[in-house]
Amino acid sequence: GGCPPATTTGTITVTPQNTIAAGTSETVCINTAITTINLATTGATGATFTGLPAGVTGSWAGNVATISGTPTAAGTFNYTFTPNDVICNTTVQVAVTIDPLPVVDAGTYSSVCIDAGSIPLVGSPAGGVFSGTGVTGNNFAPSSGTQTVTYTYTDANGCTNTDNQQITIFNLPIVNAGSDITLCEGESVTLSGSGATSYTWNNGVTNNQSFTPAVGPVVYTVTGTDANGCVGTDAVSVTVVDMPDAEAIPDVTSGFPGLTVNFTNNSSITPNYLWSFGDGGTGITTNVGTTPSNTYGAPGTYTMILEATNGTCSDFDTVQIIVMEYPEPLIEVPNVFTPNNDGSNEFFFINTENTKSIQYIIVNRWGNLIFEDEGPNPLWNGNTASGKPVEEGVYFIKYVVIGLNDQTYTGHGSVTLIRN
Repeated sequence: GGCPPATTTGTITVTPQNTIAAGTSETVCINTAITTINLATTGATGATFTGLPAGVTGSWAGNVATISGTPTAAGTFNYTFTPNDVICNTTVQVAVTIDPLPVVDAGTYSSVCIDAGSIPLVGSPAGGVFSGTGVTGNNFAPSSGTQTVTYTYTDANGCTNTDNQQITIFNLPIVNAGSDITLCEGESVTLSGSGATSYTWNNGVTNNQSFTPAVGPVVYTVTGTDANGCVGTDAVSVTVVDMPDAEAIPDVTSGFPGLTVNFTNNSSITPNYLWSFGDGGTGITTNVGTTPSNTYGAPGTYTMILEATNGTCSDFDTVQIIVMEYPEPLIEVPNVFTPNNDGSNEFFFINTENTKSIQYIIVNRWGNLIFEDEGPNPLWNGNTASGKPVEEGVYFIKYVVIGLNDQTYTGHGSVTLIRN
């Protein structure tokens, strides 16, 4: 309407846009600590993070946003970083790739015995490295015992994974064939192994079955197999010694007390001989052909035993010796003799058998002593003790006889002396 225009003034404030130095995209392996990514900002009072991988966190300090941690899930993550500003907000996205670990297998291996050959190790994927006790390259030595081997593999992304596998090793059974044995010829023996579950012997021997080995030393070896199929061995020596042959030959086998028996040794295959004569007497000889003797002084039946021994084996021979009692003495008193120098019936003597000695006296009819004598076989020539011839007639004899059986016998008789 012709009026001058009205005016007013105001203030416009322009806030600068935040500037952000964006972080670099990164690739890491799962379960591997991520390299810290720092995002520099200006003019912000804080920041928020969205889309971070699991296991990763963000932080803000001194106008610098930082992420760090160990990702627990694989994949590609575009996380968003937004500085906090009430007027101007600038958002930046950063990509983080989390690569998975390779799937690794150390292989599967059967249990073996400790004396088995080297075990080839095969892991997958190929190209990894085996490690552990007993491992050399791609081979495992069973002699190291039960062990856990580790297979380590790194893929093209530089991610590394491992797998462990236990290899069970069985020790060999401790097999025992028994102690060494010495036998005599003709004796049997049973060999039995122990320490395993089944046994095989050499030289045709069956475990726990009796057999008769030949003369000489032989080594028998047993192979024992346990429940795991592992094998152990042991050996035993069996020595068979020749059996001696004892033989004794007596020169007599019976007689009366005081009997002396000579024994001839006809034994063989041994140098040592032990004699037992049966009456308490003993002897030792070392040569075949010797002739030991023994005197048997009392009646009885005696068994002589000869042992022929080589120190391990013995053979025996026996001989029965019979010593008889002496019979009663036989005593006969002659009733006439003729000491007339005709060469016939010149002496008086008492006929005896089985006697040791005779003692007698001769008296006349008046009881006067005419003669006396003693000895094994005393004789009277018809003279007095002083050497004078006696008259013809009847004379009386009284005697004492000692028998071979050591008993005393007495008696009397008469004899007629005739000179013509």
